Amino acid sequence: MQVSYTLKKKKLKTWIYQNNLTLYHIARLLHLSFEEMKEKLNKKIPFSKSQIRTLVYFMGAKSSFEVIYFPSLEQRTKIYEEVFGKEAKV
Repeated sequence: MQVSYTLKKKKLKTWIYQNNLTLYHIARLLHLSFEEMKEKLNKKIPFSKSQIRTLVYFMGAKSSFEVIYFPSLEQRTKIYEEVFGKEAKV
């Protein structure tokens, strides 16, 4: 089973505007049209592995961790511990 991830729309938009960017910039970064990006966020359509990787490199691990929606708390905790090497704050 392939794991795919969606993004938290409000968290992403907050990060975008705090960093003086626009959703259009992020869409271009992920090789999506602005309309495709809006549709993925609104309908919670999963992003590809390469798009998630690009987003993590661009935003940084800590910020992108807050933006990515994980299907379960166990998975979120496991990935947090693997990436940051410390116990997740629940």
